[in-house]
Amino acid sequence: MDRTQLIAELERDAAAEAEEAHRRFARAQALRARRDARAALEAQAAAQRRQRAEAEEAVRDAAGAVGVGVGRAPAAQAEALVGWRRERAARRAGEQAARTARERQRRTADRDLAEARARLARVEGALAAGGDPDVAGAEEALAAARGERARVEGLAATLDRTAAFLETAREEVHRDIAPRLSASVAPRLAAVTGGRYDEVAVDPSSLAVRVRGPGGRWREAAALSHGTAEQVHLLLRVAIAEHLSTTGEPIPLLLDEPTAHADAARTVELLALLHGLAEERQVVVFTQEEDVRDWARRHMTTPRDALVELGAATPTQPRSTPPPADAHAEPGGNARPQ
Repeated sequence: MDRTQLIAELERDAAAEAEEAHRRFARAQALRARRDARAALEAQAAAQRRQRAEAEEAVRDAAGAVGVGVGRAPAAQAEALVGWRRERAARRAGEQAARTARERQRRTADRDLAEARARLARVEGALAAGGDPDVAGAEEALAAARGERARVEGLAATLDRTAAFLETAREEVHRDIAPRLSASVAPRLAAVTGGRYDEVAVDPSSLAVRVRGPGGRWREAAALSHGTAEQVHLLLRVAIAEHLSTTGEPIPLLLDEPTAHADAARTVELLALLHGLAEERQVVVFTQEEDVRDWARRHMTTPRDALVELGAATPTQPRSTPPPADAHAEPGGNARPQ
């Protein structure tokens, strides 16, 4: 091998070694970059876990402070806090409206009082100056002004006492009735919804209703589907009627189109519930729905039941099967379980 070939071979070896060194360096750089990226991601994940733990602890503390969602999962506690804040905002809005009304009444009373005091001052000034020759009339006006002032001051004090009494009474009544309403609505709601919702909470401050299913989260009744919300409010009215019955005699229920927003399945469940309630009290249901009329014909078969169809000659007991088409009463009678 001559010198030229030797030099060429050495150059090739050097180039190969340089290329290999470059590849090793590139691999080392890539490995270092991956390690750095992984470390950065792990640090970011750790920071996020710390932030989440701090947020959950803050939610637990806040839930414990206001007494909602205690002992539940963080997500349920956060939801309970949101509901509590919304209800508090609504309650404060109502309280502000009540304060505004009382302030308006107070301003009216203050204006009447100022006018009475002005009349009294004019009369007293006239008496002091001797400018009113009608002493008897002035004394009569003075007595009237003093009486008016006393009346207005007494009215203002009465308004203040009445407002305070009504607010206290409202809080006491709501605090007393809320647990009873919850206990009354819950089993009936579970029956109507097929167990989808089996827990009910009634806010003592506003009587707003929240519902929850097995293992689910609390939901505002007003945020449910229109049909379900109508059913919740119907059951709430039934519970209130039961609570208001202080004489021991059940209060009749008069219901107009209670199934208007329910689907077929919910309609059947709701009618069965009302039929069951009719064992304890008189229940009168007005409806224009043929499905409700047909259900009554099939199921209202006991002596205590009656179906009255507008256009029929006389009230009759419900039939187990629908009559022939030419014997139907006009659609839209009224079903009345008694």
